[in-house]
Amino acid sequence: MEELRPSQLIIILKELRKQTEFEQVMEQFNKWAFLASVIVNVMVNGFRGLAGAKGKSKVIKPEDFLSKRAKQIIKGLPSKPENKPDWGKHIKDAQDKGLHGPWEGGEK
Repeated sequence: MEELRPSQLIIILKELRKQTEFEQVMEQFNKWAFLASVIVNVMVNGFRGLAGAKGKSKVIKPEDFLSKRAKQIIKGLPSKPENKPDWGKHIKDAQDKGLHGPWEGGEK
């Protein structure tokens, strides 16, 4: 087993703290903030309906219950990559072979 230097240990501890904070924020966002927003939406819009208030109903999102730091962590997440295949190479190969297809504006 390899011995760690103090600088390596500090880096590892910082990364563990970061991951722990991320997990806590995601749990808060996925469970508690969502639940709070549902409850508040039902209460606010339900009471508006009972009171006969007219107008647009107010929508409360789970993000409204998060701290500034939690919002920063969530915004820092990479967005889901779109898995769009690159057909360019295959189309060029088909054109080189003299095949016709939808890339020419319609099948022939």
